[in-house]
Amino acid sequence: MRVIVHIGYPRTGSTFLQKNIFPVHKDICFLGPKNFLNLNDIKITQYDLNLIAEQNQDNNLKNKIIHRIDKNLVQHFDKKKINIISSEQYTNYSNTINDFRDLKYLQILLNENFDNVKIDFLIVLRNQFDLIKSFYYHTYQNISNFLKIYKFESIFDILDKDNLNNQTYFPLRLFLKSYDFNYLNNKLLDKFESSNIKYLFYEDLNFDKNHFINELSNFCNLDNDYTKELFNSKIINNRKVKDNKNFYLKSYVHKIIHSKIYLFMKDKVSFKNFLKKYLSSFIYSYSTSNLKKEVVFKKKIKKYYGTSNSKFFEQTKLIDRYNYQ
Repeated sequence: MRVIVHIGYPRTGSTFLQKNIFPVHKDICFLGPKNFLNLNDIKITQYDLNLIAEQNQDNNLKNKIIHRIDKNLVQHFDKKKINIISSEQYTNYSNTINDFRDLKYLQILLNENFDNVKIDFLIVLRNQFDLIKSFYYHTYQNISNFLKIYKFESIFDILDKDNLNNQTYFPLRLFLKSYDFNYLNNKLLDKFESSNIKYLFYEDLNFDKNHFINELSNFCNLDNDYTKELFNSKIINNRKVKDNKNFYLKSYVHKIIHSKIYLFMKDKVSFKNFLKKYLSSFIYSYSTSNLKKEVVFKKKIKKYYGTSNSKFFEQTKLIDRYNYQ
């Protein structure tokens, strides 16, 4: 039985896969923890995964006695289809404390109940500057408060300082560490030595979709033609950008959209159209990009990740798509 864990990165088309490919594909048993098509059909929730990690603080799980957990997760796995778990939380700074304990526990649990269990990983990469910028504006209210950095360009002012290792900047170091491809790759190799790790590129998803689909289908053992039909029938979502303006939700809107009333109303077509047509100016704030400064910012990011990325592309035998030398 094969399980593929798709672990992000955030802002690399993850929502598109979780909404339009994984839950509807005939070759896939989609387990969760996100199912945008049917919230009542999530077989393994983020709460389940977090609870597993909390209950298993011991990192040495090889000889661990498996205790009964509240939800019988094993029953949801399919011996014939490709089982997929998809969560960007694994590449998010906020999930560092879990350290993949939930997946290690799940691996042991499955081996006790099935023969020939194989857990592999699927990761979609994107150049780090665009990753960081897109995530920063997409989750502005949360990430700006966590970093205590309320302007995107301030990140690069700090990178210029010699005291980045100062405890004051620990949140920023943790955040930047989550985009270190080589760090993530080595951690997975260490914890899941028998697993295959497949890296895809967001740039292919946007500009060479057929190549992206072929790579995804081959790795996941999916019907390529069927997969291609699913991809071509939907538009890939992008971050809200217009005229070099980076839009992000205002703080009061951020609170509203997490309220129960909004969650009930958001799928009502007329309500969504009303918001887009009449209330856009009240929903979003924006920051205008300075294109000349962004060239400088990109160079700083390349320098920051340069050595690590060179090791990553050398170790994985992937073509260095981002020219970090």
